Amino acid sequence: MNFELGKDSFSSLFPFFVAFGPDSIIEATGPSFQRLLGHDPVGEPLDGLFACRTPSATLTCESIRDYPGELFVLDLKAKQISFRGQMCCMDRGGCFAGAPWILDEKDLEQAGLGLEDFAINDPIGELFTAFRAQKAALHQTHQLSEMLKERNERLDMFAASLAHDIRNPLSVIQTGTEFLQGSDLDLDLPEKVMSLIKAIHQSSRKANEIVSALLLLANSNPGGVEKVPTKMEDLVRDCIRSFQSVIEEKNAQITVESLEDCSTHTPWVQRIFDNYISNALKYGGTPPNLRIRSEARRTRFGPALRYWFEDNGPGIPRDRQDEVFRAFKRLEPDRAEGTGLGLSMAKRIAESMDGSVGVESEPGKGSRFYLELPA
Repeated sequence: MNFELGKDSFSSLFPFFVAFGPDSIIEATGPSFQRLLGHDPVGEPLDGLFACRTPSATLTCESIRDYPGELFVLDLKAKQISFRGQMCCMDRGGCFAGAPWILDEKDLEQAGLGLEDFAINDPIGELFTAFRAQKAALHQTHQLSEMLKERNERLDMFAASLAHDIRNPLSVIQTGTEFLQGSDLDLDLPEKVMSLIKAIHQSSRKANEIVSALLLLANSNPGGVEKVPTKMEDLVRDCIRSFQSVIEEKNAQITVESLEDCSTHTPWVQRIFDNYISNALKYGGTPPNLRIRSEARRTRFGPALRYWFEDNGPGIPRDRQDEVFRAFKRLEPDRAEGTGLGLSMAKRIAESMDGSVGVESEPGKGSRFYLELPA
């Protein structure tokens, strides 16, 4: 067979080619094919080298011409490797242009082949190149994941340590200012000094609340959370009792409907409920009116329970509802004291329990905050 492109150019395009004459005797082969076979089979009969699996043709020019454009699958007898490619036959002979059909990189290595043996546009070579790239990417992703996990653990430890270190002096300041404001003392301090002591006390209490919230956020990582069956109605009523003085002061009305029980991490749920009740008392109507109920739901993740806290406050515009769950964001800072961390903390710890929080509201119609947990 004559090579109009030149044998070297043809070999670069089809490194596994096999060319044969009109008598089906092999006249030339590609360098990768010779490396695979271990010798140059020039002079050997084509059917002594290959068995044709498909189509139903004999490896002669007369038979091959009956299958123009067909995909040929040839089994290499000496190596138990299949080749897939195209056959063509002319008066002066024919040629098979294909490549080994290997889907496992181990088989590639056992055959003594590498990616350099395949043509640039060969699908097998591209397949193994993609496999190797994917393997390298997965390895790198795993390394980055482990590095990120280690850094997050260090950050959590640092945050917890820092919070504890800050909390101690704050507690001393708070206790000291409470003592100085005590009615049992007869210090006869000037009014300006007493006002300053009161301001220091309020600031230290607020700072302590921020540190407590940050400490909880630092420790609210998914995994390792103990979930226990929880009587949610009892939990809500315990939360309400802790606000009894504020409820009486504001003449607030709180209605608790029958609540579905849930298996959850009780201390975290209590913090979310405390925050919802506190906000309803701070930002609700005059007097505040709060309704607490539960609802069974079906989500794409499975059954869930949603606990609603519905107040009679002024409501939240739709375009600002996402803001309430951002850290240090307060929509009405002049109405009541707060750190701006309560709802962002609620969101973080809800997600750590595979749950979610949210709000539905319209100006003038109150707000409906919820906590949704897996049932």
